[in-house]
Amino acid sequence: MNALSVSIIIPTYEREAILCQTLRQVLEQDRPADEILVIDQTPRHEPGTAAFLHHLVAEGKIRLIRQERPSASRARNRGILEATGDILIFIDDDVIMERDFVRAHLENYRDETIAAVAGAIWSERGVPLPSVDQLPAAARRGPLGWMHVPPNLAFRTEKILLPAGNCSVRRVVALRVGGFDENYGRYDYHADYDFSWRIHRAGGKIVHDPRAGIHHLVAPRGGCRVERAHRRIPEVEELRPKLYFYAKHFPIPHSLIPIYQLMRQHVINRANVLDPPSLLVALGRALVALGKAVYDARIIGERSSVRDAVRIAMCRPDDLKVSW
Repeated sequence: MNALSVSIIIPTYEREAILCQTLRQVLEQDRPADEILVIDQTPRHEPGTAAFLHHLVAEGKIRLIRQERPSASRARNRGILEATGDILIFIDDDVIMERDFVRAHLENYRDETIAAVAGAIWSERGVPLPSVDQLPAAARRGPLGWMHVPPNLAFRTEKILLPAGNCSVRRVVALRVGGFDENYGRYDYHADYDFSWRIHRAGGKIVHDPRAGIHHLVAPRGGCRVERAHRRIPEVEELRPKLYFYAKHFPIPHSLIPIYQLMRQHVINRANVLDPPSLLVALGRALVALGKAVYDARIIGERSSVRDAVRIAMCRPDDLKVSW
C-alpha cells in the first residue's frame, strides 16, 4: 500500500472562501496527497481567493488547471487525464473532513481486488445524517436497488454507487471504463451512478468505508446544482440526464418504476395537477427531455475526453492491466 501514490481531484465552480477552507483541510492530512489538482471553472475569483490559490501554486502545493466551460464530469475527466497518482480521490469543493481522510481511503487498496471506494457522507447543509446500521428495504429491492443505498452507512460493505463528492478509484480503472460520461451536462445528475455502474459491469469491486467520511456543506453559492425552492416546473436539463441514464443502461421493465417516480416528483406532482397550465408546460418539457435522452443514448452515444484520449494513444481499454 505504501507504494501507491495519491492524487486528489477537486472540481470547483464559483466557490470562494469555502474552497479555500476545503484546500486547507486537504493540506493538513496526516497522510498527505502526492498531488492536489484543482480543476477551476470559475470565470473570475474574488481577490482573496485568487491570491490564496496563486500562493499555493507558487509553493508547489496544488496544481491549478483552468477549464472554461463548466461541467463537473468534464472537470473530473480532466483530472483523470492530468493526474499521476495510482489512486484518484474525488471530493467536492465544499466539504469538511478528518485529518485521516486520505489514509482511510488508501488503506482499502491493500486488497488488490478493490477497484474503487465510496466514502461516507455524514451531513448535508449542516444537517447531520444519522448513521444507518442496515440496508433499507428499497436498497434490497429489484435490479436498481443499489441506487438507494444511503451514503451514511455505518459499516463497511460492498456496494455499487460511488458518490462523486467523496470517492476514490484506481486510475487504471478510471481509464479502462472511459472516465465520466460527459453527456450528463452541466448539472451532472446521475453521472456518478453511470460511472459506478460501468465499473461494476466491468467486474470492479467497490466498497463503502465509513471511516473515509466527509460533511458536505452544500454551499449556497456556486456549484452546478439546481435549486427548486421557488419553482415547481422542471427545466429540461433537470430531467434529461436522469432519463438518459435509464435509456442508456436499463430496459423499460427495469426502469419504468424509477421513471414514474421521477415524473411524480417533478411533473405530475400535486401542485402542477392543481394548476393545469403548469402541468401542460411540465409535461411538454418532460417529453422534450425524454426525446433528447433517447437520442443521446441511442444515436449520439457516450462522450468522454478520457475515452477519446485512450483511443488516441492507440491503447484499447481492455489492454489496461487491472487486478480483476
